[in-house]
Amino acid sequence: MEKRTLMKSQKNDIFKVIRHMGLKPSEFQWEERNSWWMADVQVSALLHRRTGYYFVFDFDGESHRAERSPGRDSPVERELTEHWGIQCQYAMGWLGYLKREVEAPDLWTIFLRETKLTEAAPSAHITNSPFVVEEQRDISTRLREIEKHLITTQNLTRKHTEFIRKEFDYLRKAVKRVGRRDWLNIAFGVLFLIAAKIKLDPSAALELFQRVTDNLRHIISKTPLLP
Repeated sequence: MEKRTLMKSQKNDIFKVIRHMGLKPSEFQWEERNSWWMADVQVSALLHRRTGYYFVFDFDGESHRAERSPGRDSPVERELTEHWGIQCQYAMGWLGYLKREVEAPDLWTIFLRETKLTEAAPSAHITNSPFVVEEQRDISTRLREIEKHLITTQNLTRKHTEFIRKEFDYLRKAVKRVGRRDWLNIAFGVLFLIAAKIKLDPSAALELFQRVTDNLRHIISKTPLLP
């Protein structure tokens, strides 16, 4: 079987493009795959290890071709890229789409887990009575601890840190003006917004929801916290 794989200099070009896009070369590996356009020919493919997304540096006769996943608006795209320069640009576009998919939070998963946590909370037994001063102070203290944990355990930008502090401050103030049932609904809405804004992965988002639920359930429902 004929091999039409990339030269070392071309792979070096892609190495530089990966770094330029803010990704780590260690997250990728080179493979050889059968050409989509030519029979009995193997070509170079770059695989993203964690997701399985890929870019195939293919040929159709003497013209460069490419197959990439993900594409701009479809899971797989194939394109005539004519020569190496265009193929390189097409690979850069692929890295941008890859970064988009890797960094995007799974909003549906977060939403479903948030819903389950909300249903698991004893909301049916929660009245909308106001929090007393002692409860307001307790909730405020616990929210500060949760806020600190979130900020110190996530790799956040300054903008995201300021956003989190603003949202938690909003929750602390809301404790003084709304009833406990209304506050619980507001709290889960704010948590969902935070998870989406800072692009928490589903497991980290679930941990955030659980931390809030475990710390505040006994206060909101006026039941003792089980050890």
